[in-house]
Amino acid sequence: MPSLPSRALAALLATGLVAGGVVAVAVAQTDAPPPTASFTLGAKKSTPKGPATLPAGAVRFVVGTKSKGEHSFLLVRVADGADIPAVQARVRKVNSGDKFEAITELSAVGGTQVSTTTKGNLTVVLKPGNYLFVDVSDDNISTSIPVTVAGDPATAPRLPAAPTTVSLSDFKYTVTGALPRNGVVRLANKGKRNHMLVNFKAQNAAGAARMIKALKTNKEKAFDKEIRGIGPSVFLIGPGEKQNLKFSTRPGSYVFVCFYESKQSGGKPHFTKGMIKAVTVK
Repeated sequence: MPSLPSRALAALLATGLVAGGVVAVAVAQTDAPPPTASFTLGAKKSTPKGPATLPAGAVRFVVGTKSKGEHSFLLVRVADGADIPAVQARVRKVNSGDKFEAITELSAVGGTQVSTTTKGNLTVVLKPGNYLFVDVSDDNISTSIPVTVAGDPATAPRLPAAPTTVSLSDFKYTVTGALPRNGVVRLANKGKRNHMLVNFKAQNAAGAARMIKALKTNKEKAFDKEIRGIGPSVFLIGPGEKQNLKFSTRPGSYVFVCFYESKQSGGKPHFTKGMIKAVTVK
């Protein structure tokens, strides 16, 4: 993996987690509010805490931490029949995208960043099977806990409607509707590759343009200089996956960036193929 901007935070560690295949998700049939699953991320190298079982269908993940620093989590589905403890052992040794790529038993569902002041708030659709809730906050170790999903998705809550959709494809972002200051945004991966959306706050529209130029010309210091914060982001979202992200941010200019690398992009970050976009929150 190429060197990433230092302020692109530990959450970018999730860039390496690759889907082992598209997960077919049954369409839920009810409009009941999704149940909430509460998880907690701890200090460095500690094991995350949360429920061991969840219902199929739409589930809202609310993830917090009492530990200072940058934190992020990722939910992945484990292939049927896989040795879960063995997969967890491999996940613990991950420190690069290549090592995550080698874990073909995993499929990315979604995840986001967490801090002591802001909880991760993400609603995803789960099909029955085995999952891992992974803490990807540290660059040398990724701890996880297994989660079993059971039930009939056909009678479970479906993903609630959202007024704004950000579509991720190979290789661009498309925004339909206005990005809210405080609301819900639908993220939908319509491509054939894993993607991510890291949301950087810029000083203004000119700053966003400078940020994009610096990133495209591999000028890390110039890029870091333009960052004014990190907005709501998603790491990673697999092909065919949809999820609702709690979008709470200030008005202004932002830049969406996909740092994920794949063979289809020649081993280069997807933003080099066009997956970078300046957006505005009014």
